[in-house]
Amino acid sequence: QVTHKVFFGMNAAWINSANIKSLKSFLAKISSSNQISQITIDGFTQPTSINPNPLILSKARANSVAKLIKSQGVSAKIIKAGKGNEKVNKLSSRYVLVTVTRTVAG
Repeated sequence: QVTHKVFFGMNAAWINSANIKSLKSFLAKISSSNQISQITIDGFTQPTSINPNPLILSKARANSVAKLIKSQGVSAKIIKAGKGNEKVNKLSSRYVLVTVTRTVAG
């Protein structure tokens, strides 16, 4: 398994251009030499008082990442979930964790 984090702005579910480029690069690197069998996408939010719906936002983030991955032609099974608030109140708590399970080719 390999993982990659996609970070988000405050209360945002859209992916900025730097994170799009980073995710595309990650997918290209792992798919070139390995067959992807499954991708798990878990969304998280920063635990702040101004985010009244952490489960909704974290799921929207996971959906955004899943949509981008599918647009890259990945046909592997995708499991996505909104996990709600991360434990730590930091900017780095606003992310989606992409976990790729792969089968080595050859």
